[in-house]
Amino acid sequence: MEKDSALLEELRVLLADSLSEEAVDVWLTSANRYLGGERPVDLLDTDQYNRVLEAAQAFTEGTYL
Repeated sequence: MEKDSALLEELRVLLADSLSEEAVDVWLTSANRYLGGERPVDLLDTDQYNRVLEAAQAFTEGTYL
């Protein structure tokens, strides 16, 4: 659980440069095309955290919307 919280916080900090706090919550809990329709928050407790991080980085860099 602590690991998930740390990963979630890392994502929040990354996304906060581009989104409001409310919009970060929406991004985390919405289906994401970059992730094949999965919700980023659902992948945090799996071995797919790196995919979620890649999706967040792509979003903040504007390389994938």
